[in-house]
Amino acid sequence: MKNKALRLSILVGFVCFLISCQLLSNSKTPTPVYVVATAQEPTLAPVFFYDDFSKDQNSWAVGDFPGEYADITYKIENGLYVWTVKSHKLANERTWPEIDAIGDFTVTVDARQTSNNADDCDYGLIYRDPTDKSLLSFTVSNQQYSVYSYSTEENWIEIIPWADSSAINPGEFNQLKVVNSNGDFTFYSNDQKLTSFNYSKISQGQLGLNVDVFPENATCGFEFDNFKVIKP
Repeated sequence: MKNKALRLSILVGFVCFLISCQLLSNSKTPTPVYVVATAQEPTLAPVFFYDDFSKDQNSWAVGDFPGEYADITYKIENGLYVWTVKSHKLANERTWPEIDAIGDFTVTVDARQTSNNADDCDYGLIYRDPTDKSLLSFTVSNQQYSVYSYSTEENWIEIIPWADSSAINPGEFNQLKVVNSNGDFTFYSNDQKLTSFNYSKISQGQLGLNVDVFPENATCGFEFDNFKVIKP
């Protein structure tokens, strides 16, 4: 009886061995799985403010504004912010939207002069203390650019005197850009760097648009579009 049980046990073990060998011979080598690391999409900085001037919004100046230095007409029409400035004497005219004060930023605008008297006027961007005691202005005219500041203590200061640049296209829309990082300002036209410097008088300020008309009794026209502020 013991021999029978032993033989049965050996037989069962042998059958199991054959089955396992058959399974191994029929099995396929598993296909290796490769994990491919893909580059992640860059994180885009949030848009803090944007206006494409498709309608009248954000409290930009609109209408007729007579003044001591110039008479100005502002219009938002055909998807553009249109200025006509008639000077009585040297005039600096500026306006800004309903926007909170900001520290570091990137601001861009598409802008052009529509009147054929580039030597009489310029156009660009401003960064102003909300109390209006100081401002920083970046403007272009024809194929030149300049940067100046104003404060109640120091009055007008030309930080970057007028300089030539082929990055500015006269009579066409130019994308003007200013980047501020902890008081280090860099200025661009059509993604080409023009100049940079440090300015620490405004730590939190508002962004807007401004123009200058130099001679008396001159009329200058401007158009602005796609005013955008990005906060890092």
